[in-house]
Amino acid sequence: MQLNFSFKLKAFLYLLIFSFLIITTACDKKSSDNSEKENPEEKVVGLYSGPGLYGMGGATIELLNGGSFVMKDPYLPEGDTAFGDWTVKGNNIDFYMDGRLSFSGRFIDDGLIIANKKWEKVR
Repeated sequence: MQLNFSFKLKAFLYLLIFSFLIITTACDKKSSDNSEKENPEEKVVGLYSGPGLYGMGGATIELLNGGSFVMKDPYLPEGDTAFGDWTVKGNNIDFYMDGRLSFSGRFIDDGLIIANKKWEKVR
């Protein structure tokens, strides 16, 4: 009788430890997956170079932490520099100036597509 109880106790302890390890591992993976979804900035922040909004020449757009951007384009109607904010939803990015949606784009592996033209990520 004593041997049977000891075996059951050991089996129960092994099962308890195994369950704890599975739950801990699953929770760690779940929390890391959520942090990637919650903060897309790390993936998209950087400097991009492309043909400009009007496709007239070399331009840059820098996506900054916190959701703001600086665009340098010599052919912009307002002058050569524009400032605004950006938001990301999946692979799409929207650019706002003065609180209004100004233009949109989408992310590809090595850059952005803005105004149907490719902008490459420089850094």
